[in-house]
Order: sequence, then C-alpha cells, then structure tokens
Amino acid sequence: MRESDPLNTPFSQAECKDYSYCVATFLEKYLKKVVSFPQALSVEYTVLEDKVKQITIYTHPSDMGHVIGKEGKMVSAIKAFVSGVKAKDGFSYKIVVFASNDKNSDKNPHVLGDQTP
Repeated sequence: MRESDPLNTPFSQAECKDYSYCVATFLEKYLKKVVSFPQALSVEYTVLEDKVKQITIYTHPSDMGHVIGKEGKMVSAIKAFVSGVKAKDGFSYKIVVFASNDKNSDKNPHVLGDQTP
C-alpha cells in the first residue's frame, strides 16, 4: 500500500474558508520538498493591516537560495501563486523570507520582502 503524498491531499472546504491558512500550509508542504533542511522550515501568516496579510517563510540559511531560486524564479512563482489567492479573498500579500535557525530572531540580515500588487 502506497503512502499518500501530502502535496496531493486536498484541503477540506471548511479548512479553506481561511485562504491564508491554506496558502501557508501548501507553501510549507511544497517548500519542505525543495529545501535541504525541511525540519528548519516553517511558514506563518499574519494580518498586517486592513486588507494586507504577510506570509513569512523561515528557512535554514543554506536553503535561502532554494527558496528564492535562480534569478528569483522560485519566489516569483510563489508570488504568482499567492496573487491568485488575492482574487478569492481580496487581501494583498507581502512575502518575507527569513534565513535563520531561530524564527524568534529579529537580527537577521537575510530578509526578502515583496508586496503582491
């Protein structure tokens, strides 16, 4: 019997009433397949202000290149995916990537931020 792939496991309709939860969960599952240190990766979302949410990706410093991608193609794909959600829930999303072993550390020079239009 084959073990089911968590990327192919659909979300229930009740879980996806909060689109940010679904986006963060999907990104975490997907990015853990891409990085070298999946145990160090986590994805969180917060509401910054009216109609603006932030998705924060915490990753191991050596995985920063995997998350951003060559010439920023990976993070551009993440932005494209997230902008599709904007059409559903009406929020703009800011994507921030922290390269840190400690997600509580605010002293991190490797921060990438971008606002989806």
